[in-house]
Amino acid sequence: MSDCNFEDGVCTRCGFRGRSGLRRNCPVGNKPGLGDLVERALSAVGITKKRVEKIVGKPCGCQKRQEWLNGVGRKITG
Repeated sequence: MSDCNFEDGVCTRCGFRGRSGLRRNCPVGNKPGLGDLVERALSAVGITKKRVEKIVGKPCGCQKRQEWLNGVGRKITG
């Protein structure tokens, strides 16, 4: 297992609320989330974040969507 990855007081992997610098074993660890799996599948067929940003001409928001999907996937799987 790995430590929680805190951003703004919340672990980006498991959703645990704590302060930055806190060392805690993350129960999710490095298991890929739903957003990670979608990102891998799209990349496998040539749809990458860089390519989308180049086409639309501005930041695509892919990272926020990926994090949101990871959170949704964790809620579904418990």
